[in-house]
Amino acid sequence: MALVSNNLSADNVSLLYVRQSEYQAADWHSTMHSHYFTELLYVIGGDGRMQFEAHSEVLKPHSVIVVNPYVRHTETSSTDRPLHYIVLGLDNIRLAKDELMVENFYHFTDTAGEILPLLKLMLQEASRQLQGSDRINQQLASVIVRLFIRANKIHLISPVDRVPRDGQLVKNYLDNHFKEHLNLDQVASALHFDKFYIIHVFKHAFNDTPMSYVIHLRLAASQELLENTDYAIGQVAMITGFDSQSYFNQLFRAKVHLSPSQYRRLHR
Repeated sequence: MALVSNNLSADNVSLLYVRQSEYQAADWHSTMHSHYFTELLYVIGGDGRMQFEAHSEVLKPHSVIVVNPYVRHTETSSTDRPLHYIVLGLDNIRLAKDELMVENFYHFTDTAGEILPLLKLMLQEASRQLQGSDRINQQLASVIVRLFIRANKIHLISPVDRVPRDGQLVKNYLDNHFKEHLNLDQVASALHFDKFYIIHVFKHAFNDTPMSYVIHLRLAASQELLENTDYAIGQVAMITGFDSQSYFNQLFRAKVHLSPSQYRRLHR
């Protein structure tokens, strides 16, 4: 079936940011998250992985990976060869092979070295902030998207219906802080939103309440720890943000229909 392209071209791309990151054990947070926009990541050096919900991609120098909107992901790094990359936030587009194949991500290797000089120029323009820098970077982002499309034989299609940006901001905050002892007042203070507005916008965007979503994240993280570590049940509860082991046990049994100990025995 032919792709419905909606007359999109790389000129539709809106550049949100360009930045570079390098693995530092002290401040690196590998937490699953998503964006309302498309993200392009170029590995300059080191080794790591792009982790998705049920899959991971190996990242090596000159890997280029584009993650479509609302796809949960995170980057992890080798400690021996720290990951170093440049990332672009690109709004108003997503990528697809055809209308029946909209993948979560697309991955290739920049063997010709076409993209890296453009990204370095973008970083230089962003740091100098001279007259016209934003316009230059916008045009460079469009060129990079064109090169990626040509290399992968894929197309641009219209973004999915946008989750309200405030709802996505709340979700991103919860994704990154759910292991802390959160309440709505703390979230409201951190984001400078009214807490009742937070409830409204999150419910509208994701058909769930913020604290119910936090519980979902904590339970998922606790299941991973039960499966893959030897932490005591109380430690698992503490690490994943539960106030007490008894509350953790009660909630885990209610949601998973097994006790944490039973779950661990079943999955080890």
